[in-house]
Amino acid sequence: MKGIAWNTEAKVLAGLALCITIPMVILAAIGLMHALPTDLRAVSESTPALTDRAGRQAPTEGCGLNQKARGDQCAATKTQATTTDVSFPSSIANKGLETLSGTLWMPKTKGPHPAVVLIGGSGPTDRHATTPGDLLTSLDQPLAPFDQLAKHLSSQGLAVLQYDKRTCAACYKDATGEHLKAFEFSDLIADARDAVGFVAKQPGVNGRAVVVVGHSQGAALAPLVARDNPSVLAVALLAGTTESLGALLANQTQRKGQARAKRFDLWSKWSHQALADAMRACAQKTTQPKHDPNEACMGPGLTLAMLAGYDALQNDANAALPTLNVPIIALQGTLDINVSPQQIDTYKTMLSGRDAEFHRLKGVTHSLTDGLGAGAGATGVDPRVLDLLDTFLGTLRAPKETP
Repeated sequence: MKGIAWNTEAKVLAGLALCITIPMVILAAIGLMHALPTDLRAVSESTPALTDRAGRQAPTEGCGLNQKARGDQCAATKTQATTTDVSFPSSIANKGLETLSGTLWMPKTKGPHPAVVLIGGSGPTDRHATTPGDLLTSLDQPLAPFDQLAKHLSSQGLAVLQYDKRTCAACYKDATGEHLKAFEFSDLIADARDAVGFVAKQPGVNGRAVVVVGHSQGAALAPLVARDNPSVLAVALLAGTTESLGALLANQTQRKGQARAKRFDLWSKWSHQALADAMRACAQKTTQPKHDPNEACMGPGLTLAMLAGYDALQNDANAALPTLNVPIIALQGTLDINVSPQQIDTYKTMLSGRDAEFHRLKGVTHSLTDGLGAGAGATGVDPRVLDLLDTFLGTLRAPKETP
């Protein structure tokens, strides 16, 4: 009997041990999968690289914006530039911010120079577009991509203006803050148009040869900056989007979970999917006749009224994009999950028959770095991005200034 009792007790204890051990093993496995770094190469290979210049209508005569005539040939412009801290008036000064601040890069060569205005992405973005990385990659050191773009472009004979967005509270410490309380997304359009107007009037600048270069949200809203703007000669859309704000936030959350799933991190996939579904349900409320416009179900500070306001602006930008009568370059990276790499396909459809070119670069992140090569050690914008911009600028011809 004692033997039988001992066997029964042993079986019970063994069963309890299994009941404890198996969940612990499962939790340990989940923890291990969660701790593994994201497989960036697998994420990148989910979307093929692409280059399509079939729609370009590049002229065959004259020299490009970043070129100078050398006899009967065109040679790349090489120069140095001076930098000046500047401020320019706001056309919506009644909203609490009278001037915006920035840095103007001016080539040392003889003008008139074509110009570039750099428009930053979402959030409190400063003139440098300072970033520690993006949703998929974290950098060893914060990156200032607009500084690199400005230096690179100005060395080719283009004046460049980079400016602090009004949403950068740290950039406008002397302001009362009323501009933040009164903020609407449409303010960003007014500021960018003011930036174009300012640089176009600078001595030594060809006021009819301004290229608008927008990154992320700056690219999404760039069509409204260029629409009916005689100063704008061309538009560059870097990691832009055409999605509504609710869809953008939900989809990037879902893509982050899908990226983690490539390391079998199923918990992250499920949790990010649940969050994405909640975001979509929140955004859906803006379409209901009865909703509280002050509800912030998407997160602190982002009310349903702000969602609806941004979406109206994005819809307007989407309608404006195919009507622009200027050359356009659209560029994405296969390692961008802030914005879908498939956005390039959407741009191709929207700009069918227009003077536009499209590029999807393998391994390029939302921050425009090389996520597969340098990775976290990236110290600047991927050279392929710079090369594509150089080639695009070489196809543009500056019109003569109006007397």
